[in-house]
This record gives sequence, C-alpha cells and structure tokens, in this order.
Amino acid sequence: MSGVDSGRAPSVSVIICWRDRLELGRTLRENLPLLRARDVEIVVVNYGGQAAPLDALLAESGAAVRLVEVRAEAFNKSRALNIGIHFARGDYVLLLDADVILREFDFERAIALVDDGAWVTLKKVVESEARARPPGRLAQFASCFELVLDDGRGVRVETKRSYLGEGARSCAGIMLLKRADVIRIGGFHSGLEGWGWEDIDLHVRLSLVLQRRHAELGEGVHLSHGDERRSYVGASPDANNHRNQQRCLQRYNAGDFAGTYLADTQAFDFTHVAAT
Repeated sequence: MSGVDSGRAPSVSVIICWRDRLELGRTLRENLPLLRARDVEIVVVNYGGQAAPLDALLAESGAAVRLVEVRAEAFNKSRALNIGIHFARGDYVLLLDADVILREFDFERAIALVDDGAWVTLKKVVESEARARPPGRLAQFASCFELVLDDGRGVRVETKRSYLGEGARSCAGIMLLKRADVIRIGGFHSGLEGWGWEDIDLHVRLSLVLQRRHAELGEGVHLSHGDERRSYVGASPDANNHRNQQRCLQRYNAGDFAGTYLADTQAFDFTHVAAT
C-alpha cells in the first residue's frame, strides 16, 4: 500500500465510512488535491466490507490513509462514524461520504466558522448523472424540522433543500465540526439503523445541547446511484428514514439527547492499521 504516516498530528481528520463501495477509489483520487493542500489526515473505517478490494483501491488512489477495519455483519453508519471519530487525531473532523467529490471547500473559512460557534455542512452537491428539469419559476424548495421543548428551548433544522435551477441539493451529512463537540454530545446514535436521519439527529443535539449554529459553504459532486446501493432497512430508504426520525422523537420526548459514542467505541471488534 502507498503512503506514509508522518506522525504529525493534523488539524483536520477526514472520516469516510466504507462498505464495498468501489467508487471510493475515484473520489479519493479526485479529492486528493484539495485535501493535500490543507494537509489533512484521511481515516477510512471499513465497517464489515471486503478487505482485498479496499486495499487495491487505496493503493491505486495514491492517498495516505489511516485505516480501521471493523468486523461486523450489518452496516451501521452511526457506529462507523463514532469509531472513525475515536481514531481521528485532528481537532476538527470532516465527515465525508465515499461517493462525494469536493469541488469547492474553503477549509480556513470553515474552521473560522466552527471556532465562532458553528458546525458547517457542504452547501450543495450536484449529481454526476444530472436529470433534465422542466422550466419553471421555482428556484429552491426546502423542508424543515422544528422542535420546542417544555423548558422553552427550541431548534429548527433544515432537512433538505433543492436548488431546482441547478439540479443540486443540500447535504446535511457532510459536515465539519470540532471533534470535542461531537464527543461532548455522545457522538452519533447507533440505534438509528439503516439509512437516514443520523445527521439530522446530530444537528438537533448540536443546537439544543451545545447551542451551536448551522453554517454552509462549498460545493461537491455526488456520484449518482440507485437505492440498491443504499444500506437501508425495510421497504424503502424513505420508510427507513421516517422510522429513524420517530426513534429520535421518542428519545427527545424522554429527555434523551445523548449519542452512543462511548458504547460504540468500547465494545467493537476492530483492527487499526496505522497507515496505508
């Protein structure tokens, strides 16, 4: 495998969760110029995927990667993210999907926003296989999620925004934030199984528990694929997303605003490969 671990602690750790998604080879190659310019570390969490194909695509990508191999049956993105955050050495973490190429992301501006009390998400992504949209007057359409607690605290989270004229959408799960902030709220919640809502849950808790605010910047490309590539439980990704939303509402109603970081990082079966 290629790459050398210099031993120098980076300021930013890029965390990518993986399970048999071969497009990671392409996204790593195309993301490398931007990531190398900021001298970040890349942490790949192989959560139950095949090791040999991953070794091959990492070697071909030319990226220096810190690899964590987790032995698991079903993919659990929240637990995989918590494990990646556990091994991250940077003060800041950028959570990046294996199928997204960053076209524009100002790390210095994003870090300044985080230092000023924000968490930052990538503002928009376009599909690599864009569909033609009919002409019309609508430019954007957004869906929001709002909660008010019995003590008066409230939070309003934008769950999705479509930029109709550009064929683009928001991406709540690609975010840069302080590693310490994620750990303070208990990380992600691995009780959210399958596909969806784990990122919105984190947004809710960052706002309600830590009083952080949301900021957006940057653009990317999502490598288009169908639902067959998504790891979802039940009849459809939308049904899975709704079920996870309801689980979160039940937790909030019971006064539970913690993630499962400690449990997930103390009770998993893993192999840590320092550098590839």
